[in-house]
Amino acid sequence: MGGTFASQAFTGDLRLAQGYKATYEHIVFNNCRMEKGDYRGSVFTDCDFSGCKLDLCDFNAATIANCSFTDCELDLATFHSAVIEDVMFVGGRAEYASFWNATLRRVKLDLELHGADLRFAAAEELDYGDSNLWGTSINVNCVNFVDKEVSNRQIQILLALVASTKGNDELRQKLTALLDPHYMIMLKKLSRA
Repeated sequence: MGGTFASQAFTGDLRLAQGYKATYEHIVFNNCRMEKGDYRGSVFTDCDFSGCKLDLCDFNAATIANCSFTDCELDLATFHSAVIEDVMFVGGRAEYASFWNATLRRVKLDLELHGADLRFAAAEELDYGDSNLWGTSINVNCVNFVDKEVSNRQIQILLALVASTKGNDELRQKLTALLDPHYMIMLKKLSRA
């Protein structure tokens, strides 16, 4: 905690790490067990996480810049009020993770985000990739939609949800005409379950 670590590679068991308010520069974390680590207020710069298990990690108020998380497990990890810039989360999962009040710039989220809290304070040049956004918490505002990249699948699901509401029959019929029927069928199955 509070230390500085630079130009190292870690593989192994780092579970329950007390790494808060520490600085990590040019670190490679490869297949590490890091569950329940406390990294509050830490700074990560030019770090690569590959195949790591980061479930329940606390990155609240951390600064994460020019890093990558590839095929990592981040279920229930928290990034409350974190600043995340030039970061890629690709492959793996971050189900029920929380990015509440985080500031994101030039970030790609292309992983399983089922149930995640995506109520960002700010987000610039955000790419949702082909993430599973089912059950996520989002603010329906400019921060989450204007100039953000979303996949065809995500648009189809969002439009299917809107087309499944009541009222505005003429508008909903026009939306339905834009949809691949597969998504309406999927939505009907899910809503009956």
